[in-house]
Amino acid sequence: MKGEQGLWLRWSHSKRYTLTHLFLGDRLKTYFIDSGLMTEGEPGHIASLFSDLGINVEVINAQNQFFNALKGKVNPEEKR
Repeated sequence: MKGEQGLWLRWSHSKRYTLTHLFLGDRLKTYFIDSGLMTEGEPGHIASLFSDLGINVEVINAQNQFFNALKGKVNPEEKR
């Protein structure tokens, strides 16, 4: 159930963004923050999907910042 809900949220956000882009066009700036916690190639794939819709997405590599913030943390609650 939780996985299905996460997938729904992801698609829901994508749909909202696409509709917003239809109204605002190039005035809407899009950034995708690559935390390094997704599967390999997934950030590029997401940017490519939006590009196919005519939406420019700037991928920001923030992997070092995320990994440095997680360094030494073992408690899952602290990692969130």
